[in-house]
Amino acid sequence: MKKINPTSPLTLGIVAILFGLLLIYFAEAVPSFIVMATGITLIVTAIIQQIAITRAETDVNKSGWKTLSLSAILLLALGTSLVAFSDFWADLIVTIIGLIILLLSVAYIMQIVHAKKLGLKISPVHYVIFVVLLAASIIIIQNPAYIKTFVFELTGGIYIFCGALQLANYFTFKKVSKLNNSQIQK
Repeated sequence: MKKINPTSPLTLGIVAILFGLLLIYFAEAVPSFIVMATGITLIVTAIIQQIAITRAETDVNKSGWKTLSLSAILLLALGTSLVAFSDFWADLIVTIIGLIILLLSVAYIMQIVHAKKLGLKISPVHYVIFVVLLAASIIIIQNPAYIKTFVFELTGGIYIFCGALQLANYFTFKKVSKLNNSQIQK
């Protein structure tokens, strides 16, 4: 029985296509799942931290009082919030990214204006970049739910495209190597 090579272009191509299809199919659920997984990680971290603090204190503090770690409480609260309101947090993160892009576009146009005042010649490409950044930020801020889904659909499409290229390379190189082997044997 032939072993499957996990780094072969055939395997990589098939895995990339399958992963891309999963991303496209579950594009709406992936951002919330990522936020939930982060929340669960924070909750587990808080519990482990509190257990470690409680164990350390029982050795030192014989009075029987237990201390709750402020960071464990905050981690637990944030983790619970992330799990309970994952869609809200995913939309908020996308909106914050949109605001950051908006601020970057404003800073970019300020640099262009400053350079113009210094007498530097500004290429029209710089104005196009500003308009694209500004438009992207407005679109992101206006509809974060669509954007977060679109990003994963786009990523899934890119994975499918790359997987198809891997498969094409595999079959092309396989055909070429067969031709070379047959020519060598003659």
